[in-house]
Amino acid sequence: MSKGMMEDLVFNQMLCSEGYKVDYAVGTTYSLDLTSFMSLPFSLGFIEDPDEAMKNSLSYVFTALRVCSKKLAVFCNFSSIKVPDGQRKIFYSLIEKSIFAVNPMKTGQKGKELINFHPKVWVIQESKIDGGGKRIKVIVMSRNVTMDNSLDVVCELIGDIGLKEDSSLSIARHKPLCDFLSYLKEHADKQKSGMIDKLIASIMCVKSFDLRDSPFDEYSFIPMGIKGHFDDGKQLLVRLQQSKEVVVISPFIDNYVLGGFNSAEKKTLITREMSLDGSVVDKFSKENIYIVNQHMLDNEDDNAVDLHAKIYYSRDRENKQYMYLGSTNATRNGFERNVEFLLGLQFAPYKSSYDKFRENFIHDKDCKFEQMISIPESEGDLLKDREDSRLLRSVITSIQKANVIIQDDGKYSVVLEIGGVICNDARIYPLMRPDLIAQLDGTVIFNNLELEQLSEFYAIEVRDAKQLIKINTENIPPDRDDAICRSVLSNGKFMDCISFLLADSKKAYVAEKMVNDALMASKAGSEVSRTDMPAIYESLLRTAYERPDVFNDLDAFVRSLPNDVIPEDFNKLYTCIHKAFKNYTR
Repeated sequence: MSKGMMEDLVFNQMLCSEGYKVDYAVGTTYSLDLTSFMSLPFSLGFIEDPDEAMKNSLSYVFTALRVCSKKLAVFCNFSSIKVPDGQRKIFYSLIEKSIFAVNPMKTGQKGKELINFHPKVWVIQESKIDGGGKRIKVIVMSRNVTMDNSLDVVCELIGDIGLKEDSSLSIARHKPLCDFLSYLKEHADKQKSGMIDKLIASIMCVKSFDLRDSPFDEYSFIPMGIKGHFDDGKQLLVRLQQSKEVVVISPFIDNYVLGGFNSAEKKTLITREMSLDGSVVDKFSKENIYIVNQHMLDNEDDNAVDLHAKIYYSRDRENKQYMYLGSTNATRNGFERNVEFLLGLQFAPYKSSYDKFRENFIHDKDCKFEQMISIPESEGDLLKDREDSRLLRSVITSIQKANVIIQDDGKYSVVLEIGGVICNDARIYPLMRPDLIAQLDGTVIFNNLELEQLSEFYAIEVRDAKQLIKINTENIPPDRDDAICRSVLSNGKFMDCISFLLADSKKAYVAEKMVNDALMASKAGSEVSRTDMPAIYESLLRTAYERPDVFNDLDAFVRSLPNDVIPEDFNKLYTCIHKAFKNYTR
């Protein structure tokens, strides 16, 4: 472990490996920012972190989504999707089948505590581009799919996929990870459920995840709050609280968890300043409590950084040392109620110590943390925020489904079915039509929507809380996506998308095209001209034989489009090349 353990996290770069292509990717997050989500298809589909020019192009975003959507599934908390800014919301309808909102509330559960779907873990199957084999990559982190720039932690494990199921010992070792994926499968549609089944089958063929070149000699996967693992978090907490030495790093804390560390001979707490109160200080003592350096919080460039990592170090009574990292805060909800995921790592003998581990975070040079000086005043709005969150959840849960009805004039109406809680403070509108905002009462009908404006995403406002929700919307016409395709690929953009897919470097292609478009704008326009066709066809033919993985992506893109957006002359030649390619690869 290095002192760079909590350095800046470039999310997209973690998901892809040089020399490999993603087959399937399943990710989980508590909160979801759709703007952040839109960059995932570029990374997973093209192994490139998109620049602003790529993300601002309608056609390139569309191309990435069409290539990647069938191999990507992201699961998030049902009430934690951010309402996106900007005008390009038409794309969000195309990612509906890749996003699944999970409500983990247990039937009949007593009490008023909020239960969240809170894990941050990615499971990815990737294949070597040169055909050298397949492997599973498990990335456990504390980072959500958002624009947040807080201090987070991440750990990656990689295991090669064998030709058959491994020993019963390996299968048992990886069963908790497979159980977690099986839980996600229950919340997915048929296509993504099949994808998850393939991931589970691949994990069963992994003998071991590689710990070479690390200070660890053992690992364990620890899902919490799901069938078969409801007590796993509680049992882990008991083991942590019996530690001889412990370091707790968590932005959110409570006395239920921290009060159990009284018997530890050495203990350190690193947390957010606003999470502290007098009772916490009594349990850990002032000299053992650290908070984020004030200079990071006071950044004048609107880049204030706070703590978001969740890490636990433990030396037990038998002098074995462990580190646990992932999504679980040092709270009762974290260990006993929420759906969470931690990775457990056991240190090899003599590879760490309490002081050495602590030094990763508390050191003299450029330290991100400083010793607590005084207890901050409590936030007066905290109780109000929690009450607003509870009300928002109850309102969301009351919306059972939506139904699309075609109007006499060819436009569409959407009817919401409401059951249970009725709230006078709640308003709702379809994501594509904020002008249709309506009071949420017994019957809600949105009229006069165009085909491409139909979506399962709706924005809901309850008092000061505002979130995007996904509602099962029945009878959306199957040609809705085709209508979106036509609107995006008008004015000759199809050939531009083909050139984009064929480019060795997507960034270089976009940069060069921007220069060419600027030069052509003063002459005959900026679209791809007929004289570009031979070069595109030559590139297409060369790609089919030299880079079959890229050709397969291009083929998936072409086949996902309605026939009327594909130029006839391109279609004829492409059909010939495609037939030759299939014969060549048999």
